[in-house]
Amino acid sequence: MKQWFERMPVYMRAVFVMQFLGLIILTLWLAASVLIPLCVALILAMLLLPAVKRMEKWRIPSIAAVVLALLGLIVSFGSIATFFSMQFSGFASEAPLLRQRFTYIVNSSKEKINEVAVDKLNLDPGYVDELLQFELTEASHGAGALIGVAFEKTTGLMLTIGLSLVFAFFFLLYRRSFHKFFILVTPENRSRTFRRVVRNIEKLAQNYVVGLFTVVVIIGSIITLGLTILGIKYAVLLGFLSGMLVVVPYIGLATGFILTLLVTVVTKDSGWYFVGVAVVFGLTQVLESNLITPSIVGNKVKINPMAAMTALFVGQMIWGVAGMILAIPMLAMVKVVFDHVDELQPYGFLLGSEFADNVYEPYDEDLDEVDVMPVISFKTSEAPPPPPVPTGVQALDLDEKQQ
Repeated sequence: MKQWFERMPVYMRAVFVMQFLGLIILTLWLAASVLIPLCVALILAMLLLPAVKRMEKWRIPSIAAVVLALLGLIVSFGSIATFFSMQFSGFASEAPLLRQRFTYIVNSSKEKINEVAVDKLNLDPGYVDELLQFELTEASHGAGALIGVAFEKTTGLMLTIGLSLVFAFFFLLYRRSFHKFFILVTPENRSRTFRRVVRNIEKLAQNYVVGLFTVVVIIGSIITLGLTILGIKYAVLLGFLSGMLVVVPYIGLATGFILTLLVTVVTKDSGWYFVGVAVVFGLTQVLESNLITPSIVGNKVKINPMAAMTALFVGQMIWGVAGMILAIPMLAMVKVVFDHVDELQPYGFLLGSEFADNVYEPYDEDLDEVDVMPVISFKTSEAPPPPPVPTGVQALDLDEKQQ
């Protein structure tokens, strides 16, 4: 099979690879309702595996150890949900006042817009009123539809969480059977590599989840402190909600900023509060991108930004928000496999952060001495054969030696 593929022309191989990738994406999209809980369960199982192993060393039966580990996870998530529900209850109790404030702001804005449109642009007052009323009506309908979609998504989220816990239970309970199955189907010369890949993936998943939780707590605390200093209402709720949105890389914190800005518009009059909120989130974004996430999570994932953004886009296209959350850890696991398979190591290098670190290095003129293509000689005497062309990992080693 390998020799047949290598004998194919380059353009045929490219078409074959693109068709294969398209088939994978189509399968992921069609089986999203099953694969999303399975992927979440796999990450949860690897996260809870050390606790299960420790309890088994204490002579606790496997099924009891798995149940206790899952109960601890449920209690932890329940505590977080209780915290946010208490914060939301305070927000909901002031909903009528916020609604009145929002109505007042809308009416004031409407009057200013009407004044500018009539006095400056010479538009018909009736037409302006009709247009503004139409836009407000559409906005209210959109808000109602948004609430319905949010309710539907929440129901789907609860179902996904339930299925994920069930699948995680079976992954942990039958992990030895799964491990033996893959050992049996793996060639003997690859069995040691398979064990190393499994061990590294387990460590990666554990470090990623723990590191991501640490980042959420740190970011939530920083934003909460800044909003409290500014005197913004619901600072704790907005701060830790924005921190939780960091699990969606690159756009999560921006979403939290928009939500906080909307609450600030409703609860505050001065524009300086908006500037203060922007400064708090701007500083937090700088710290998160350059210090917090790289030092806590980045060293464990080792994915370059271009690969991460591509994974986020494809994940959102296939699985929505769940795909954006799962894209980075799943891509990191795929990179671990690439790094341990000789034929796939170039692709692992392409995904890795080492590729990003070497992008802006100056061009080494010494590399000109290595002939990429054989030089055609027009002399009558026989020219010596060209040196062998380094390829793949050999070329990378040659670059490092010459640099």
